[in-house]
Amino acid sequence: MTKARLLIVDDEKININLLVSLFKEDYELVIAKDGTQALNRAKEQRPDLALLDIVLPDVDGYHVFQKLQALFDDTIPVIFITSKREPEEEIIGLTLGAVDYITKPFNQELVKLRVEKQVEHIKIKNQLKALLSEGAG
Repeated sequence: MTKARLLIVDDEKININLLVSLFKEDYELVIAKDGTQALNRAKEQRPDLALLDIVLPDVDGYHVFQKLQALFDDTIPVIFITSKREPEEEIIGLTLGAVDYITKPFNQELVKLRVEKQVEHIKIKNQLKALLSEGAG
């Protein structure tokens, strides 16, 4: 079975390194340091799940989220990982359609579990799609 592909978007090297160390064994990783790079990498290597910072040097993560969703027929689940701790920011992120919202500094084990749960959901969704397309054909 192929590994799920995670897009990690953060402009802070320490956060990227931490997330890479958490996920490098179990997932195929695509790294971006700003919003433009994230969108370009997503076009090249469609991710199964994105871990997206909101505070980026070129455009904010909300904008990247919306552009990311517009790129594909099927939406890409996004978990915001951000220093924005205000409840209003979390409401914006979840209202836009993010599957989760994690604030920094984060607990590594919790992030790992949350990603694993989302990847499980993705696999189940893909299995259901395959069964439905078999039944329709």
